[in-house]
Amino acid sequence: MRSLRGWIKIAVVVWGTAASLFHFYTSGYGTFEPRTQRGLHLLFLLPLIYILFPATSRSPKDRPSLLDLIASAFCFVGPAYIVWNAERLNFRMVGLDKVLPIEVFLGAVLVVLVVEGARRALSRWMAITIGFSIFYLATCPYWPGLLKFKGYSFARMVEVLYLAGDEGIFGFLTGISSNILYIYIIFAAFMLSAGVGSFLINFAVWAAGWTKGGAAKIAVISSALYGMVSGSTVANVYATGSFTIPLMKKFGFVPKQAAAIEAIAGTGGQIMPPIMGAGAFIMSEVTGIPYFKIIQSAAIPALLYYLGLFFVVHFISIRQGMVSIPKAERPPLWSILRNAYYFLPFVLVIVFLGHGYSPSKSAFYVVLIIFCLSFLDRKTWMSLSKILDTLFQSAVNAAIIATALAGSGMVVGVLTRT
Repeated sequence: MRSLRGWIKIAVVVWGTAASLFHFYTSGYGTFEPRTQRGLHLLFLLPLIYILFPATSRSPKDRPSLLDLIASAFCFVGPAYIVWNAERLNFRMVGLDKVLPIEVFLGAVLVVLVVEGARRALSRWMAITIGFSIFYLATCPYWPGLLKFKGYSFARMVEVLYLAGDEGIFGFLTGISSNILYIYIIFAAFMLSAGVGSFLINFAVWAAGWTKGGAAKIAVISSALYGMVSGSTVANVYATGSFTIPLMKKFGFVPKQAAAIEAIAGTGGQIMPPIMGAGAFIMSEVTGIPYFKIIQSAAIPALLYYLGLFFVVHFISIRQGMVSIPKAERPPLWSILRNAYYFLPFVLVIVFLGHGYSPSKSAFYVVLIIFCLSFLDRKTWMSLSKILDTLFQSAVNAAIIATALAGSGMVVGVLTRT
């Protein structure tokens, strides 16, 4: 990701902060109708991909290129057209009404930009997968057997990917990103900014540091707890691994062993309720099962995953004669008890969901509570600069997820229409 400077950095931070504030507001006070909400969601986030992520290793690292600025402008105009014409498009008959030339142009450009955005922010394999589905849509009349389909004209192809209501770029997957995922990204960011991440690691050190191979068990427990906050494998490994991997190496684990334990422990974070990345929300939307029941069902498998890993680490520690962490290097009980209120947000999310609040409104209220809890310790006060940084980082993370789900929506659209 680029390290921007000067006025462009200020503009991007303001834009990202505005995106987070917009989604925070709609989570608490209600969203717009689907097409408008999804259009505004991508209008805010897609341009950030081209501003923040360089095209190649030779691209400028401290500023966007001219082509990046042009691409980000089209990433704004494409969704803006959907928002501006939402009322007309809501009554439009897909497959029957004419696709206007401006819609063909903007739709085709936006499809290409979403694929390229996925390549930049995610991986080339994600882009190849999306690109292959579009290639199939264009060539399906020439495929053999069950894969053969009557096909579409170029304008109708763009219609499927750009204008269709619950499919394509602005389909239900983008709706999940806009209506639910974004507020949970903000929730996780505020938890970490308020000091919850540090507390969870300290709690893991206190809880498991006294046992044999305690350093590795700390990695397991801290990854499980951190997974409850972030739901991201990469963020989990990065946040906990920067502490636990050196700790494991210090107390006798070889580097490969330490890396493997942290990688496996971090991977489980994405199935640890209540956040669970995007998976739980997509399952809820597709199956119609309430989100609260999804996380209830996920709790036992997630705990069994970490329990199994804990015992594997324990047996390895006994076999290799590992020692515990000295008491002087473990946090005292009083410091854990003093900050035990950091467990409150986890409990409150479950309580709100159990009392019938929607996932987005539950997260909305808990974010406000986290903000208040941060002022119980002078070190964790949420200053204005920290709030702005938290909201901006939320926008960056949300932009990556929004790009992935917009691209996935095109794949779903192709599969549905063919």
